[in-house]
Amino acid sequence: MVLVDSQIVACKRSLWRDRASVQRFAEQVEAAPVPQKIKNAVETDIVRRFARGSRILDVGIGTGRITFPLLREDVRLTGVDSSAVMIERCRARQPASAVRLVHAELERLPFAREAFDTVISVDTFAHYPDWKANLDELLRVTRAGGRTIVDLNSSDHVAAVAAASGSVAADLCGGEIVDPQAYVLRISAAELETYAAEREISLVALVPFGLVLGSLVPNYWLADSYACRSGALDRLISWSSTDSRFAAFLQFIERRIVQELPPAVSGRMFAVFERAPGAACPEPSWFDVGDRDERGSAAWHAEFALHAAHEPNVAFAAALMLAARPVRPRADAIGALPEALARELARCERAADRDAACSAAVAAWRRELSEFRFRGVDLSVALDEALASAFRARQESR
Repeated sequence: MVLVDSQIVACKRSLWRDRASVQRFAEQVEAAPVPQKIKNAVETDIVRRFARGSRILDVGIGTGRITFPLLREDVRLTGVDSSAVMIERCRARQPASAVRLVHAELERLPFAREAFDTVISVDTFAHYPDWKANLDELLRVTRAGGRTIVDLNSSDHVAAVAAASGSVAADLCGGEIVDPQAYVLRISAAELETYAAEREISLVALVPFGLVLGSLVPNYWLADSYACRSGALDRLISWSSTDSRFAAFLQFIERRIVQELPPAVSGRMFAVFERAPGAACPEPSWFDVGDRDERGSAAWHAEFALHAAHEPNVAFAAALMLAARPVRPRADAIGALPEALARELARCERAADRDAACSAAVAAWRRELSEFRFRGVDLSVALDEALASAFRARQESR
């Protein structure tokens, strides 16, 4: 079964118009745990960095989590949502003098041309397939020289993981194309650059985010790892609720590392357009993150080393890099790590190599002795642990 656009749109609209489900979603957003709040703050910071002017439109404003933090005396914020429940919740959180709220659909915005300096759409635009027409509509109400900022899901990410792991892109995210409820819009950097060139506008930036922090869109560099499937990474991330230094490290990863890498690093990204002609934004390298820091490479490395002085940060970073082990970065990227983290990662790599060799040896044993039974009892299962211990001891003695 292959979905058609009308099925997706009908499903998404019915979900968003169901008062009970929207109410539950809004309550979950407002009662978000610390990791989700860090993610929200990261997204708001990206929007703040690229927004221009005082007339701001938030399309799909939801609970206002992205743009309410932008409110200040000179900001005139307008929020649009297709859900009456969300409009009601926003009205309860902010006075009418602070935010103008409008019940409307993304595809038909009830505003004049060039009415806003910046138009933002987060957690809305990426749910609908007709992205060119929808982006045209957002740009219609953006003034000349103004900016349109949308969050998207990166098809470059899926393609890069598939290439690195020897798999097929469709196998990684197959559910997204057969279940209208699970559908998310995936676009490549090349498609966005072509769109911008055809409309004679600028693609100012592509900013990846959400490598480790909560998102309904998985990061496929990590998704197939035991750490991810077992929930171990999520349990480590939960430390941020009680460890402020660890919470700060998560922010460092998202703000100072992930956002400086190519879109392929994460399943999600922000695309920033400016209604003025210009060259396509250059794609950053995987290996010169610190060199692009506005304060200089030395400052970036010093900040990273400071985070690496906190033991839980080292443990998490090592677990994160091991989770991406089948497609791990090249040695020159590893060489940029602080000494403590590089040492811990090397130790974990050796242990992981021993475990992998041990698993392979046990698997070979099981294949050879599949009929090793006594009175109907499979003795090979009972001997697995003893064999694994003996093999591990032999590996460690080398």
